Amino acid sequence: MSEALKRERCAAAICELAHEVGAARLTVSLVTSRSGISRSTFYALFAGFDAATDHALNLSRGKLIEPIEDAVRTVAPWEEQVRSLLGALTGAALADPFAAELCLVHGPALLEMPTGPYDRDVVQAVAGGIKETAPASDGSPPLLAELCAYGAVSMVSQCLVDSRLDDLADLHNPVAEMIIRLYEEGVASSRQGCS
Repeated sequence: MSEALKRERCAAAICELAHEVGAARLTVSLVTSRSGISRSTFYALFAGFDAATDHALNLSRGKLIEPIEDAVRTVAPWEEQVRSLLGALTGAALADPFAAELCLVHGPALLEMPTGPYDRDVVQAVAGGIKETAPASDGSPPLLAELCAYGAVSMVSQCLVDSRLDDLADLHNPVAEMIIRLYEEGVASSRQGCS
């Protein structure tokens, strides 16, 4: 088995085990047992346990962000872009729910991030997609895209925590509609305040 495949198996084991026992209870012994590699191989692959969890988080983050970035690159009216963006987020979470859970639910705790409960890079990818695809002179209030992104990521995270994958599958359209409505109301309020 190649070194890359062993590292990938360790990352998958970390994702699965975080779901099963929680991030706080992850150990090298659990990861090596689940991934089928020896302890010495684990330490040949990674400088330590933190390096292994960092590797798993980076892979998980990529699995969520890449589809979002792909959705942003498509050309469509803004409302369709928002739906596509949220569909990409929920689709990526459904494609590998353990990786999504590691990134969105357990990741900040593993990294001891003081900034909040969600992976900042994923939130920024969603917020960036909302802002980037919005009409050029929409007059949207500052931080509205970030607030909408936090709301969307929060809902996805809650479905993952509660193991409600059926709800997650149906989530992107209602969340997209909520974001579109909030964005339109925020723009209207902003314009009224300027008159």
